[in-house]
Amino acid sequence: MLPGPTVHDPVNQVISSEELRSLVGCLSSALSELEGRVLALYLDGYSYEQVGERLECDTKTVDNALQRVKRKVAAHLQARAVAARAPAVARAPRATASLSTRGRARRPRDDQLTGLY
Repeated sequence: MLPGPTVHDPVNQVISSEELRSLVGCLSSALSELEGRVLALYLDGYSYEQVGERLECDTKTVDNALQRVKRKVAAHLQARAVAARAPAVARAPRATASLSTRGRARRPRDDQLTGLY
């Protein structure tokens, strides 16, 4: 069995720290005050019941807040994945007909089609 990438790999550390900065930035602007407080306590190891007691709210409120946090994190990660793929898509050749200066449709050249198949 081959070993997987380690945490000490400089490339992985840079990517991980960039992802973490991006996620922290997203969370600080996207989460409500309640969601941020619930998440902080939960990440500190408190149970749903303990978080509810500390914030003087129902356990269901804690659960709902964490569900919203999960959705927001998932949306952020999805947006980052789409953004990471966008430059490759933008460089792909197009097979659509383009208009010449006289307004007539022009067929794409064969060399413009080779990357599509």
